[in-house]
Amino acid sequence: MAKRVTQEDIEIFNNLYYKNHNYSETARITGFSATTVKKYIIPNYTPREQLEVKVFSSEISSLPDYEPFKNVVNWGELCVLTDEEEAEICLLWEELSL
Repeated sequence: MAKRVTQEDIEIFNNLYYKNHNYSETARITGFSATTVKKYIIPNYTPREQLEVKVFSSEISSLPDYEPFKNVVNWGELCVLTDEEEAEICLLWEELSL
């Protein structure tokens, strides 16, 4: 019975193929057939070691100071529509339902 290809195998295929650019060499090293290896090669693959990692910064101080929202205490009040806004939404829904 043939052994199944796992996610780890796929990563190994792509890392080896990235280094040697040869399906048959990658197949010899991994013990799978060259057609199996070729099926799982990802075009334009870049190994994890070479990927640029972007680190998220949770600092809020880098954001600009927006005056309209500076002293808002209850953010839920900003979600309440005025009568004029509700009328505009109703008109928009009528246009979309035609």
